[in-house]
Amino acid sequence: MSRASDILRANEGRVYKPLPGHPYHNKSDDQLRYIIKDAGEAADAMQGHNPQAEGKYRDQVNDAATILHYRSRFIMGSPGYRPPKGSSGRYPGPRGNRP
Repeated sequence: MSRASDILRANEGRVYKPLPGHPYHNKSDDQLRYIIKDAGEAADAMQGHNPQAEGKYRDQVNDAATILHYRSRFIMGSPGYRPPKGSSGRYPGPRGNRP
């Protein structure tokens, strides 16, 4: 059994926003894709020169990718939206059926 399914079951099928309060939630998908590209290039440039800077850029890539995945998987109206298994297909957040 995966950790994600354990979390869904423990929270009665509710899905909570990853990285709550993170400023990347206010950015568009295109902006997040640019961050992934730009920070990835910066991390590659820092590899072997400055491990702290490389880690910071890798964290930015991971955070942007996490939010993009959340949007594509759990936000109604997104191209990759799939309701959680066993749910009614309604929006999993506290706002009801609105995207």
